[in-house]
Amino acid sequence: MSYKLDKPYTDIERADFVCLHQGMTPVETDEALYFLEPYEEMQDGAVVDVSETADYIAAVKAQKLATLQADYDTYITKLGQDWAVANAQGNTTVATDIALEMADVLDQYTADKAEIVGGE
Repeated sequence: MSYKLDKPYTDIERADFVCLHQGMTPVETDEALYFLEPYEEMQDGAVVDVSETADYIAAVKAQKLATLQADYDTYITKLGQDWAVANAQGNTTVATDIALEMADVLDQYTADKAEIVGGE
């Protein structure tokens, strides 16, 4: 849901409005100052919900996949480092447990990825 502050407005009204809607996308027109949600755009002077468009859905999926991949890479790298240390120390029980956790993480990553992509 977008928010609109009609012109004319005072500097204090504008500052209050901006503070209330931080994190949203500001758009200023000749008539008003708007703050839009991520799924909204200004088109021909009107706020339009684009959440059902193919481009928006693809962009959201791409962002979710990028975040999932980054989280997976970070976690699997840490587990790999832990496994290498345990293996080098000859602690096969810990190394085996870490290897099993890595397999579980891969399974969860695969399931999460399929859920994100599943709507195609």
